Amino acid sequence: MESVGDERSVPEASLRAAAWAELHQHAAVLADLVSQVSALAERVRFAQVALADPEMDDPTEFSDRAAAAGALAEATAALGRCSDQLTVTSTQIAVSAQVPLQSGCRSERLWLAEHSGINRHAAASIVRAGAVGERFPLVGSAFDEGRIFLGHVDAVSTIIPARFTGEQLATAVEMVRDLQPTLVALAEEATVDEFAAFCRKIRLRLDADGPADRSSEASTVWLEATLDGRWMLSGDLSADDGALIATMLLDRMEKLRRRLRNEAADDPAFVMPSDRELRALALVELLVDGSGATRPGRVGVFLHINLEDLGVDRDELEVLLGGAAHTEADLDITDDTLWALLAGADVVPVFNHNGSPLSYGRTRRFTPEILRHVLAHRDRRCRWPHCDQPALRTNSHHIDHWEDGGTTDPEVLTGLCRFHHLAHHNHGWGVSRDPNPSPDAQSPWALRVVRPDGSPLVSRAAERRRLERDQVLARFIPA
Repeated sequence: MESVGDERSVPEASLRAAAWAELHQHAAVLADLVSQVSALAERVRFAQVALADPEMDDPTEFSDRAAAAGALAEATAALGRCSDQLTVTSTQIAVSAQVPLQSGCRSERLWLAEHSGINRHAAASIVRAGAVGERFPLVGSAFDEGRIFLGHVDAVSTIIPARFTGEQLATAVEMVRDLQPTLVALAEEATVDEFAAFCRKIRLRLDADGPADRSSEASTVWLEATLDGRWMLSGDLSADDGALIATMLLDRMEKLRRRLRNEAADDPAFVMPSDRELRALALVELLVDGSGATRPGRVGVFLHINLEDLGVDRDELEVLLGGAAHTEADLDITDDTLWALLAGADVVPVFNHNGSPLSYGRTRRFTPEILRHVLAHRDRRCRWPHCDQPALRTNSHHIDHWEDGGTTDPEVLTGLCRFHHLAHHNHGWGVSRDPNPSPDAQSPWALRVVRPDGSPLVSRAAERRRLERDQVLARFIPA
């Protein structure tokens, strides 16, 4: 029996080795194709500039112009669909080879966003598409063959509610598997929006009764930054939470209304804010008051700014590249908001001695609170390459371990999120000071991370950020 197993394992191993070698060849061909497509894109842009020239005569008939533009758009769309298929397949291969884990990323989605330079929403769609293809093979095959698009596959991923588990999940998966021929046939004929609407109807049939008891569900809140620098806040609150918050908001709104009316008693041009505006003002006031609950009269929000920056007028470029002040959640604060919050605030000065503030040496193993705030001001986020966890979610890590004689001093401490802190202590990742930090490093030293196999971890995101910063500078500072 052993000899039979050995005989089978040899050809299987050979096939796997050949497959990996073939992937290397495919990658080289794709790299060559990328160069060709990039050159073609440059020629298309050149043609676009020529067509936009108002002094150039254009004898081409309208029908010919429409045909050329339509053919270009159609070919580009087809190229995008092929790219989606390749991205989903290559991501599945990378996940099976544990590439995200070897790159020190917390999830497949984060790795894909870091590796490909796309946003997390797009990365999540690609990861979900891979999962759908494994769970529903007919849908996956239709996508691989180009008969349906990535948006269709993503819509299928929404059919089964995320809260389904156990037998309920198994039953739902079996039902959707039975529906695969219908789903594929409809997706081939319908737009992504039409197909998504159909998938929502199937979801409602699967989840006709909804949760067993909606009142038992936890409250959820979404907070998202918009492209114009504003924020969107929405949520789904339980009956108790909703009643409590609504009561607090109404009470504060009435106080605000009276206060504003009294302050503007002699101003005939005063217009009372709308209820929506008052509700927003009341919410912010309640949050600010509540954050300092353990310190009556004070705000429990830590802002970081260098003292010498307070009296400096910053130009447009400096404002664009980031605020002078920031929070421990790594959010920039505008100058107007900064001065408003400074009114009546507690200011904690941090004195430096030869560039080393608050050095405790061997007298303290655990980082004191004030030193944590200093490190948060310096680092702003987890110092692991490509990690974007804010300082609020980091642990203070001794570069030179305490057990080996390390000290609790800023120059030998760095902020690491829990995931990467455990990766170092429990999974063999190496963390040390980089002897050759990049010119834009936020401190005199940068972090050097080494994989368990000894190879260095290089951040693509850091390189992209440098390139983006150079591009911004180029727009404002002509060569």
